[in-house]
Amino acid sequence: MLVDDYIKLGRLGKPLSERLELIEKLHERFKTLLVIGRSHHYVKELLWSTVKFIVWSDEYGTKALRLETAEQAYLEWAEHLWHRANIKRDLKKNVAYDQAAKIAGILLYVLNLKVDERVSSSNILIRKTRLRKERGRSRKADKSNLANAAIFGHFLVSLCEALTVENIRGPLPFVLRLPNGVERRWPAGMSKSLEEVSSRDMASRLRLRQALQPHQQIIDNMHRAAMANLRIEAELAIFVAQTGMNASRPCVLNARNFDGNMTTKMYWRSKSTKSVGMGKHCSEPSGNIVAGLIVI
Repeated sequence: MLVDDYIKLGRLGKPLSERLELIEKLHERFKTLLVIGRSHHYVKELLWSTVKFIVWSDEYGTKALRLETAEQAYLEWAEHLWHRANIKRDLKKNVAYDQAAKIAGILLYVLNLKVDERVSSSNILIRKTRLRKERGRSRKADKSNLANAAIFGHFLVSLCEALTVENIRGPLPFVLRLPNGVERRWPAGMSKSLEEVSSRDMASRLRLRQALQPHQQIIDNMHRAAMANLRIEAELAIFVAQTGMNASRPCVLNARNFDGNMTTKMYWRSKSTKSVGMGKHCSEPSGNIVAGLIVI
């Protein structure tokens, strides 16, 4: 039987009308998370954590849970987690903090709490509790990770700048110059000259190295298709890093200039003049983002 069937039969009790506003806002938040690209697995985990919070509040909370009492119920539940982590010690401190942080992030939007620019959004509520995150890594390690991320970001940008339409369609082999000064020849197994090629293979090798003609497609050439795919992967990685969107989501989004606040909403600029993907201009939706990169 489905939940609707249980509701119609009255097996779940009478509806709590005073909680309707809270449930509607929670439902709206979960839908928003899916729209902005968070994975279904993540949203399911978040939903399950919310259910556990509501169940605990119904059983142990000092007041009936509704929108007006949600913050107080959260603080009581967070105190319960702190007691388990620090007194009973049947729950790890970081696990308790992570559980509280999940619900804090949801209630931030449900309760429409004001965000302090000096404090991260999910910390607004959790700073009112005694729960604290245990830091296992040193500040030096954090700086190192940040530096590595910056290096990788420059590498991705260099790939996008180097793998242009002209270079992908141009003569082979193509020399890819990386930010650290290292050069890589593409394809790797193709020599710079034809001195070592036998005379009978000369014609086919020459055709392989020649630039594509206007009527020829990149996807019909194995080496050039691989270059195009590498460019797509680099652009997709940059897009995901900039937006925080789940990697599977961009594949179904329209190819336009993207602009959005991933924690609240997302939208597309209706007036687009900048290039999307590999030199493709569009002022109206034209395929999805990934497909737009390969239309060259």
